[in-house]
Amino acid sequence: MTYIGNIWNAKVVESNGQNYIKNMEYNSDIQPNSCVNFGYTLANASEIPDSMTTCQSRVDKENGYTVDLQITSDWGSGFNGEIVITNQTDNPIENWELTFDSNFTITNSWAASIVNSIDGIYTLKGTYNKIIYPNASVNLGFSGAKNDEANISNILLTEVIIGNATPNIPDEPMTKVDSCLVIGTMGSSISS
Repeated sequence: MTYIGNIWNAKVVESNGQNYIKNMEYNSDIQPNSCVNFGYTLANASEIPDSMTTCQSRVDKENGYTVDLQITSDWGSGFNGEIVITNQTDNPIENWELTFDSNFTITNSWAASIVNSIDGIYTLKGTYNKIIYPNASVNLGFSGAKNDEANISNILLTEVIIGNATPNIPDEPMTKVDSCLVIGTMGSSISS
């Protein structure tokens, strides 16, 4: 049996009976024209894998979480607030993105990056808090401008999962990856 050991900048995880090399939290986003390196040693290997493939999917989180808007200070036309995402499951929510409709404008944000903002529809993603651990919460602080009582609606939370994806073998280098790599059986082709 082949053993992987001394892995760096990644970790080996198991999902649905398949082993994966998964990036660490600190290197989960690969910026355009950049790369992430990882390495490992093999023991009892008759040959080394000749290819690896990414195997991640961004999926809607159907249940097991709550999202609440909390106003921490209000001065009429402006306010400070927090959006609190609570994971109510025993599994982490990894590399999350939150999309919602709002009746306010975010003027400053901390603990989340604004991925997209069009006509009061925002998509936020975690910065240092990309993982919402089991039975825990993340608080996304921000300042906003408003004309009415602030609220959010049409909430959608997505997460990145491994193991249930169709292999993605790009013709060109990838520009962004929240990824893992499938470890194939020695001497066989790599697939998810």
